[in-house]
Amino acid sequence: MKIEKKPLETLQAKITTKETVISDLGTIKSKVATFQDALDELEDPSNFENTTSSSTDSSVIQASSTSGALLGSYTITDVVMATATKTFLTGTISAGSTTKFSSNLSTVTLPDSTNGFTIQIGSLGTIYKSIGSPNGESVLSATPTITDIADWVNSLGIDASASVVAVDTDETEWALIIRGKETGSDYDVITNLDASSSFAVTNVNAADAAFTLDGINYTRSSNSINDVINGVTLQLMSDDDSVSGTTISVMQGTDNSQTIIEDLITAYNDLIDTYKTLTANSYNSDSGETGTFANNPTMLYFVNEIKSRFATGIVYGTDATDTISLGEMGIYLSVDGVASFNSEDFESAQADGLQSKLAEGAYMGYNDSDDYLNYYITELIGSTGSGGIFADIVVNEQEAVDGLYDKEDTLQDRLTSIQNNYITQYSALNALLYQLSITSNSLTSALDALSNNNNN
Repeated sequence: MKIEKKPLETLQAKITTKETVISDLGTIKSKVATFQDALDELEDPSNFENTTSSSTDSSVIQASSTSGALLGSYTITDVVMATATKTFLTGTISAGSTTKFSSNLSTVTLPDSTNGFTIQIGSLGTIYKSIGSPNGESVLSATPTITDIADWVNSLGIDASASVVAVDTDETEWALIIRGKETGSDYDVITNLDASSSFAVTNVNAADAAFTLDGINYTRSSNSINDVINGVTLQLMSDDDSVSGTTISVMQGTDNSQTIIEDLITAYNDLIDTYKTLTANSYNSDSGETGTFANNPTMLYFVNEIKSRFATGIVYGTDATDTISLGEMGIYLSVDGVASFNSEDFESAQADGLQSKLAEGAYMGYNDSDDYLNYYITELIGSTGSGGIFADIVVNEQEAVDGLYDKEDTLQDRLTSIQNNYITQYSALNALLYQLSITSNSLTSALDALSNNNNN
């Protein structure tokens, strides 16, 4: 059976080799994907448009900026913050005197016997009525408690909330408070509980924010404003009518091009080192081991294509006509294909405006808009890490493995049949030998008996 199993063992060795190929293809694909991620960072203009912003008085205005924000200095004066509605109902007025609410269960007589208490958000908003709802049923009585009113407002699901709180520590005076959830005049909370309806009311209407930026007047419904300076969000913190105002400065942020370039070098070298290991012959490999693709290096042809395109450097600008070599980015490429970072060359490039050039948009290994290194890698491994030419290679290898497994099953069935035949033959031979042994013993006994008779 050891002899019979030789073809099966040869086939199983082929399967192991193929599965190693598939595994190592996965490894090299991962390295290519990591390199593409680093390449994406280099080719993303926003990574080089980072900005920083400051305010001369952060107690009045705070500022934050994003990549690509409009650089400059801006003066803001006459700041009026946007407000939300605040309505405080503290009691009722009768014959010129005010009766305070003595508990959270104090009752009020609603000013409109037909509609009861009404509330709406903005002058054009839906009017909600506590009596005579759309279904014709009374939601509140004509004399609800202030807690009933608060609960009803909170049940409407509108941009307003209500609460009942004690005014003093002894809880002898209470107030119904209605607040708007949003700032700006469009979100003003309008009710019919006002002083003219015999209620003791303090009311602050919702209002828009107002300010002057570089001599131009603006109004906004919110205190967070992101549409007056490109890429800058202003947060109004307090009113301010000082003549000098607050100055917002938007400046170029930290230059992170060195980190991005060094990360690109690391990812590139990792890819190349893995490629060298997988294609190494034992006589020139540091490890002394033969690489998986040593006898078939063309399977990883695409790595050489990546190396070739990487070496050409980048183009930048809207027309992609201006070029920067690897050396001008501080990247040194040795004879063996390993990349390294040259700080002196990089500092020279930095002084020559490398960051602003990269901020215009860069492409590495560029021939045209449909033929550059990153585009080539996407075609190779797919846009989401799946599909692409690489997937076809893996599929072909997997199909070959599946075919070998089918052959393994066939050979295993054949070996099982052969072994069963051998066992059958052995069993028959063993039975025959047993019979011959019995016959031999019988003959020996008969001969012995005959010999004894002759002697007697």
